[in-house]
Amino acid sequence: MLPEPVRLVQRTGFRKQLTLEIRQDELYCVQERGGETFRWHCPLGQLDENPMERWSRRRGGLFIGIILFVIAAVILIVGAIGAQQNHDRGEVRSSGLVAAIILAPAIALLVSSWRRIRRHVGLLLRDDVLHGNYALRVVELDADRPSPAEVQAFLEGLLQQAKKLSEQQEARFIAAEEIRKFHELRQQGVLTDDEFLERKSAILRSVIRG
Repeated sequence: MLPEPVRLVQRTGFRKQLTLEIRQDELYCVQERGGETFRWHCPLGQLDENPMERWSRRRGGLFIGIILFVIAAVILIVGAIGAQQNHDRGEVRSSGLVAAIILAPAIALLVSSWRRIRRHVGLLLRDDVLHGNYALRVVELDADRPSPAEVQAFLEGLLQQAKKLSEQQEARFIAAEEIRKFHELRQQGVLTDDEFLERKSAILRSVIRG
């Protein structure tokens, strides 16, 4: 049995939500974006137990900080031009004050956004499922939503189950190959029917125990 939790919900933005759930040895994904819903699922045994990781910065904060920075620069330039035309130093001071008020949060946003790095985890299909061509990403999730501990617990349970199912599938494949070889030996007269059935039963017992 898979340890709890088997469900993870992430709010990734305004009207954006990702729900991951494990049901009957499959990973079910539901992604909601702007009123649209996308659903897909993937057998756990096809997942690679070594997920891809990447890092990103908060682009929203950077974008807003740059806009505020530009607005402050425009106010300063307009104020300087107006003061030069009107010969009014008070206008320069007032525009400088307004620009400074705007620049303070702009600089704070730029610095905090640049320093805030977010880790993303991408779940991939195994190479043998893809015949070694390329790594296909099933889904990508933020490593800190709703909390790093919850994401880590979900990933550990998910990848343990994926590894277990992958090993079971590999064992079944090997068992099927062995049974096929013994069947060929029986057809060639090397093994009797009783010997074939005995070896087949031993292989199946080992797969069930494993």
